[in-house]
Amino acid sequence: MLIEGAGDLVNGAVHPFFTPAHALVLAGFALLSGQQVPFQVGLGLRVFAGCSALGLLGTLWGPIPQIPEAVLLGYALVLGALVASGRKLPAGGLAGLGLSLIHI
Repeated sequence: MLIEGAGDLVNGAVHPFFTPAHALVLAGFALLSGQQVPFQVGLGLRVFAGCSALGLLGTLWGPIPQIPEAVLLGYALVLGALVASGRKLPAGGLAGLGLSLIHI
């Protein structure tokens, strides 16, 4: 438990902000989304939101296996490299990245 006595819902909602690997992945995805000019990231953000909802619904049926921190940091590294390159992603690229974040 991240915050003792806060309950599962609160701990689940705030853990990405207190776990550095999760925060890096979310920040990298947000930065990459914001770099897409013209700002047409609707598909990517819709896929990300849908996958986040599926992940939350998945927790109703039992615990979700934990992803090793090295995998999260590797994903953050890839997102950071994409942000640093400054390239525009192809049409489905951001949607694909949002889809791959379903389990994070």
